[in-house]
Amino acid sequence: MSRLGTTGLDALCSAGSPNTTALYALKTSFPECEVTTWLHNPSYGLKEIRKATGFKDFYLYNALGDLSDVQDHNQNPIASYFYQWSPDGTSQNYVRTHAMTAAAGSKYMASYDYYDGLGRLFQKVQKGITPAGSNLISLQEYDGAGRRSESWLPIVSSSVYMSPSAIKSAAPGNYSSDSRPYSKPVYSVSPLDRILKRYSPGAAWASKPVTMDYLANSSDVNCINYSVSSSGALVNNGTYAAGQLRVVKRIDEDQHVSYTFTDKQGHILLERQMQGSEQHDTYYVYNDLDNLCFVLQPMYQSVSNLDQYAFQYKYDNRNRCNWKKLPGASAVSYVYDEADNMIFSQDGKQYASKQWSFYLYDKFHRLAVQGVCSNTNTATVSNVIVSCTRVNSNSGLGNSGYTSSFALVSPEVHRVNYYDDYAFRSLTGFDNADFPAATIDAKGYVTGSVITVLGSSTKLYSANYYDFEGRITKTVQGNLLEGYDTTNTVYTFTGKPNTVTHTHTASGKTTRTEVYTYTYDHAD
Repeated sequence: MSRLGTTGLDALCSAGSPNTTALYALKTSFPECEVTTWLHNPSYGLKEIRKATGFKDFYLYNALGDLSDVQDHNQNPIASYFYQWSPDGTSQNYVRTHAMTAAAGSKYMASYDYYDGLGRLFQKVQKGITPAGSNLISLQEYDGAGRRSESWLPIVSSSVYMSPSAIKSAAPGNYSSDSRPYSKPVYSVSPLDRILKRYSPGAAWASKPVTMDYLANSSDVNCINYSVSSSGALVNNGTYAAGQLRVVKRIDEDQHVSYTFTDKQGHILLERQMQGSEQHDTYYVYNDLDNLCFVLQPMYQSVSNLDQYAFQYKYDNRNRCNWKKLPGASAVSYVYDEADNMIFSQDGKQYASKQWSFYLYDKFHRLAVQGVCSNTNTATVSNVIVSCTRVNSNSGLGNSGYTSSFALVSPEVHRVNYYDDYAFRSLTGFDNADFPAATIDAKGYVTGSVITVLGSSTKLYSANYYDFEGRITKTVQGNLLEGYDTTNTVYTFTGKPNTVTHTHTASGKTTRTEVYTYTYDHAD
């Protein structure tokens, strides 16, 4: 914190109103960091968020301390809220929300959430949301224990409130006179609130619920007790003693039966699918540190071949997966540094050719450089923290502008990523008019990349440009025809594409442009 100085620390830590000057100084004091600040009103709550890009969102409250408005950086309203409470029960309690669809609040979609005397949402009204401009009203009922019971399908209405009985009377007419336009759970008679049956909406499903039965393992409903030895080998310990596992029996609408076996730690040990009397078992086996080590496919119960019918995983002493093998495939190895970044990986083909894939990360653990190398000392990386430093010059790994603290043997760079700014525009491949300067701070986002075409020395350069909301407004991507594919996107107020313009150039070819225009209905 020495960069702030004593005065800056005192300003940040002082009591009373927040010192916004001191807070905002954090961004300039730590230019390499993503600094987001929150201002709070001690009486109400969150007042302002200043994002890493420097743009703000504002939160306003009414006299009772309820959130009333949310505004963007231009103080355009994004949403507004109105609260109606009825302490004596003579009217309805509700929250009205205006979700803005245009700047300055000129257009919005309204919704009403109605709450009962216990604070439970029981009715939701989406005003004017249908193509004809009618309202949609949905109803949620509760049983005597306060659990969700019938969930009614929405109905069309011109009202902004209807009594529950009126909704239930009108609902069949909205669904071709169906007598059951609602879904319904049936609970067990216990305080565990377990669902025994679940009915889907519609009379056609009235006799076809999904049923659940809650059991314990037994001699008839059994499960093999697999474990992992200290050497990582799979061990069959026979079957579990009766009553040691929780079992959920599920029968779907078409009478397909399945069982899920769970141990006392909540691990799923077995998923059993029934086909008549035939069992198809998938086992999950964990080691003593709760790491998943084996997934045994149903065929394994007939042919005990791990290489063909099992997913296998091994872990290092920090519980990081350092080896995996998929059915019928060669093993893949992983090596991590002291910062838990995966630095090297090697599949079966690379093992035969003595190659490794490498991954280098910046100080925020974001992937910066990726490629292949011929190192034989990959295991030593586990004792160090590998740093990847950006220098913004035509040097480093593959002239990417990145250097590595860990020496790579015969590195071949496949991908490079740049973040936060556009200083990479000075590098070869970016230093042309096709990659313009940015006008918006892109702190925290991918701003550029370089991809090497495998089997060649060709590199494809690309850049991303953002607006104040972090949405991509422009991408420039090199193509294989010595030209560029440029996409410009203009968004609506709510963040949906309004126009998307694609421009394709190629050496010696006519420029091609496509413009896509999107229109939305009144409900956006």
